[in-house]
Amino acid sequence: MSCIDKEKLYNNPINQFHIWFCEALSSSELLPNAAAFSTIGEGGFPISRIVLIKAYDDNGFLFFSDSTSDKIEHIKKNSKASFLFYWQSMERQVKVSGVVSELSNKESFRYFLKRGGCVGCWIEDKTKILKVRYVLENKLKDVLQLSKSDIMWRGYMLKPVFFEFWQGCEESLYENAVYVYGKNGWDIKNSNYKRNI
Repeated sequence: MSCIDKEKLYNNPINQFHIWFCEALSSSELLPNAAAFSTIGEGGFPISRIVLIKAYDDNGFLFFSDSTSDKIEHIKKNSKASFLFYWQSMERQVKVSGVVSELSNKESFRYFLKRGGCVGCWIEDKTKILKVRYVLENKLKDVLQLSKSDIMWRGYMLKPVFFEFWQGCEESLYENAVYVYGKNGWDIKNSNYKRNI
């Protein structure tokens, strides 16, 4: 694999991410929009799980989740979080760290209506076990009577302040490019060859 061409790096990391993401879409990766999402859980320990990124732009990275899930409970206590994209066939990783905020009811509801099978994902309580069928059926009836403010399936946006683009190279070497957001916007740190031990 070729390493990072420093002269072709974009000043805006979102633009650089877009180039890599489009290349991942054209690769053999099954879910290029899948990322490990890490939050700070109980006792201050990081907890990770896979989520699907639905969109990205200069505002950040968009994903959706049950608002009663553990990861959202973590975000309410500590809004700092990170994504890690891993595209094995391209020997690439992208780390993105930032602050997560919740979308408005209108934005969440618009997605709720478009999402196939959303009623099913909403009535599913991932923190409890429903053992009796009629309980599930009754919850479904309740869902069909919902108002916009009652939606549990909501959208969230991670606004990045840090990017690291990681590229595997020949002979167990790798190269990375780091972007950090400061008072004057994005600053690109030097990328260097390192040995992948």
